[in-house]
Amino acid sequence: MEDVEYELEVEGLRVKVCEDVYPPSEDTYLLLDGVKVIEGCTVIEVGSGLGLAALKLAKRGAFTVASDIDPKSARCAKLNAWRNGLRPLIDVVTCDLLTPFRKESFEGIAFNPPYLPVEGEDPHWSGGSTGREVVYRFIEDAGAKLKKGGCLLLI
Repeated sequence: MEDVEYELEVEGLRVKVCEDVYPPSEDTYLLLDGVKVIEGCTVIEVGSGLGLAALKLAKRGAFTVASDIDPKSARCAKLNAWRNGLRPLIDVVTCDLLTPFRKESFEGIAFNPPYLPVEGEDPHWSGGSTGREVVYRFIEDAGAKLKKGGCLLLI
């Protein structure tokens, strides 16, 4: 995790990497490569961090939710939405995975989960004792939150 703030440009988006927020890395760019959108769809980036995928989806015309369990990450995603003029298309929510959302809320769900096998650590990294607990909890709920014919992208 970065202890300093810095800015970068990715796919025409100007983003601030805020202190104590998961910085973009290889898996972030895999997620960006995989996200596709049909204009007007409702999509969510779970575990959004600074919100890169959510920003890309909103820039392409999707109504987007950026969610993260970490309030600092949610604030950073909201800041980046404002910086890119996309705030009207992005709702930012602090929550655990998909718990607050209704059934069939989204045409698309994207998630780059924490996967390290550690418990009680930073939520940006910890996937539980085996590294898969967060993924299992997510998968348990994701199907119900997708609309019929929706798409799930899990990196």
